[in-house]
Amino acid sequence: MKDLERSVEISEMLRLYSGMLTPRQLQAAVLYFDNDQSLAEIAEQLSITRQSVKDSLAASVKKLYELENALNLQQKSVYLDKMCSEAIGRAGNNAELKKLLEQLRVML
Repeated sequence: MKDLERSVEISEMLRLYSGMLTPRQLQAAVLYFDNDQSLAEIAEQLSITRQSVKDSLAASVKKLYELENALNLQQKSVYLDKMCSEAIGRAGNNAELKKLLEQLRVML
């Protein structure tokens, strides 16, 4: 998997499983994967060592993949989004149905 694809995947898992990480793990992961900050920038911002940031990120990623492997929420979210898109395409001129499907899609 390419680095960008992996980062996007991890960002999605952060959205789904953020409550399962410690506050420090979540903060470091969001800064790294969502805000594209370097280890040094994060270390300075959090007043910790670069190695602590690296360790925190490794623990976060491990936990996120363990959760996804157990619960498959990301996989289910992608599937439901695809199904909503397909249903919107099949809704034809039914504006009310399209609106409901769009609202459902946003909730995913």
